[in-house]
Amino acid sequence: MTSVPFTTRVEFIVELARRLHEYGTAAPRLEAAVSLVAQRLSLSCDVLSTPTSIIMSFSQQGNSESGVAEMTQVLRLPPGEVNLKSLCLVDEIAAGFCGDARCAVDPGVDDGDGDARSRGELLCLGQ
Repeated sequence: MTSVPFTTRVEFIVELARRLHEYGTAAPRLEAAVSLVAQRLSLSCDVLSTPTSIIMSFSQQGNSESGVAEMTQVLRLPPGEVNLKSLCLVDEIAAGFCGDARCAVDPGVDDGDGDARSRGELLCLGQ
């Protein structure tokens, strides 16, 4: 079990999903990546991705016997456009996080909103 708070783990996964969608990841790949990262963070996550939305329901692993999620996040997004450079960077983060990497973050992944520092902290949850 991880010592990172439940909401922090969910925030990381939501941000990962948002960026994968924004950069043009196909729905099946996005859903698989989100599910794998959630498992790595000791969460159960049911995810549905469409061209303009992502719905994710989260529970702690082992607490989902009732079938009721502890938290559900709904993201309404404009249709993603393929941005291969950004997609490759975010894909590396997801792949590194699911592997044995201690901290899979590239500080160069920033969408210009000035919030790279806090994103970098979230992406280093694996430490």
